[in-house]
Amino acid sequence: MKVILRLCPTPSGSLSSAFQVDAQRRHVTVQDPSLPPYTPPHLQQKLGAVGPEKVFTFDSVMPPDANQSEVASAIMADLLKTVVQGSDSCIFSYGYGPSQSQGKTYTMVGEHTSSQLMGLLPSALSWLFA
Repeated sequence: MKVILRLCPTPSGSLSSAFQVDAQRRHVTVQDPSLPPYTPPHLQQKLGAVGPEKVFTFDSVMPPDANQSEVASAIMADLLKTVVQGSDSCIFSYGYGPSQSQGKTYTMVGEHTSSQLMGLLPSALSWLFA
């Protein structure tokens, strides 16, 4: 099983200051949103943080500016190889999507106006039957 996180920007176009993303290390740090962005851990309690920051590590982290084709390439290559070899696979999209152009349906289906905007499912079908 692989867990790949795709972070979506807020409606204002930015990522919440509660999240710090390190795509190379494949982790996301979550801190109390009432704190200033990137508050060092030793200052968090002094500033009244509700709790310590938490670090979550994933198999891959897609940054908020990742486009549909980057997401599809990162996820589908290994998955399609195992499907063609006879294994079962599942893509599960979960979470709150702040806008129609960044949510679960957009990630899975996308737009059919160009290959760069296709979601995971049309991309998979295109790659399988191309």
